Amino acid sequence: MNRRSFLKGLLFFSSIFTLQLKASKKNNVSFNYGVASGDPTNTNIILWTKVSPTFNKDVTVKWQLSADKNFKNILNSGYISAKYSNDFTVKVDVNVPKPFRGNKVFYRFLFNDDISDTGITNTLPDNNPDKPAFWRNEDGVELPIRLTNVPTKNIVVTADRQGACPAPDEKETCYGGNIYIQESKI
Repeated sequence: MNRRSFLKGLLFFSSIFTLQLKASKKNNVSFNYGVASGDPTNTNIILWTKVSPTFNKDVTVKWQLSADKNFKNILNSGYISAKYSNDFTVKVDVNVPKPFRGNKVFYRFLFNDDISDTGITNTLPDNNPDKPAFWRNEDGVELPIRLTNVPTKNIVVTADRQGACPAPDEKETCYGGNIYIQESKI
């Protein structure tokens, strides 16, 4: 083999390698932060991921819930927008079909050919629908959050769960789960 043939062959193989690299980056979207689930009820579960695009435009991703880790039996699926204004973080409240409640299910997110990690989660059992009013610690003690010194004018407080505080503050409102504090425009 002479030098000219060697260089032609090297140029040919390097061009193929470059084309393959460019083709594999066509989506410019990845799931670098994994997936998570939480806040289960006896019917629903919250699924979460963060999309990592190489551009600053909103991205629509597909989510899937499956009875098996190979996603041969899709139980529920849909689309959600990963918005630039939310740092491309998505959170979806997914209904789990009745026969699969309280059982292990699998979930993932997709964008074109890019697939996130597969998560495993489950809802509360169907025969135990009572969700605690507030978060419970490892000893089963409810830990309500009571906000003090919150101005009542132009401030709105809502939460996933809210109700009367335990004694001696039962006349106050306590909160649990995600708490949202918003300025009203009155």
